[in-house]
Amino acid sequence: MKNILLGVCLLLSGCSTFLFYPTKEYVTDLSLIGIPVRDIRLETPDNIRLNAWFVPAFDPKTKTETPPKGTILFLHGNAENISTHILGVLWLSFEGYNLFALDYRGFGQSQGSPSLSGAETDIQTALGWLIKHQTGDIFVLGQSIGGALTLSAINKSPDKDKVSALVIDSAFSGTRKIAREKIGASILFWAFQYPISWTVAENDPLKHAKQLTVPKLFITTETDNVVPASHSLRLYEQAAEPKKIIIVPHGKHIQAFADSTARLAVLDFLEQNAKAPN
Repeated sequence: MKNILLGVCLLLSGCSTFLFYPTKEYVTDLSLIGIPVRDIRLETPDNIRLNAWFVPAFDPKTKTETPPKGTILFLHGNAENISTHILGVLWLSFEGYNLFALDYRGFGQSQGSPSLSGAETDIQTALGWLIKHQTGDIFVLGQSIGGALTLSAINKSPDKDKVSALVIDSAFSGTRKIAREKIGASILFWAFQYPISWTVAENDPLKHAKQLTVPKLFITTETDNVVPASHSLRLYEQAAEPKKIIIVPHGKHIQAFADSTARLAVLDFLEQNAKAPN
């Protein structure tokens, strides 16, 4: 049914709106569970006001902030907003990293309407804010479409040399490729998968992965039924060095961090690629 709806959406709209499913309402209040969080307001060069959450490195046992090992710009997937995604990466705050979770335009309390090019501008704006206001290492963690956007936005950024490393979790290797796969799964639209997919905007994460020399860690699960592991493998195989990949045997889409091996591998990767002395 989802693939039929996708096909209808694309036939009627001829655009990439199927890539984004934002919600405005926040459903998680970290302050209610004793986690410090600060709202940050940003403004893009095209005058769109964005909202982000800054969660400091935090020890949940002592309920105190800790000296950060670095700051992670967190870029969530294509649905809902930061309030539904933050819990999946909150463990990084407990491991000593500041989290800067961004809502793209059109998501949560951010203004505007979502688009691939707009989201790239939003990411570059957030990176610029971190460079100006934070000291120490800056890392970027992108999940799903956030991973694809990480590759394109950071590669296009004049500040990419200020990013210590990227973690790309369950990203697709091309918007048109994933669109063809979803459309092709429907008998009704199988014959139209190529012409329909060409109506979708493309940010070409594969091209940017080939060019980007910032250290990259790709993560996927063998059982991801939303963005198959083949996408992460394709990105990894063609990406410029330095690069690593983790393939978790089990888990749904963007659920690799439920595996302790994956979490430890991410922490090791961040530590190995830290530039600033702790």
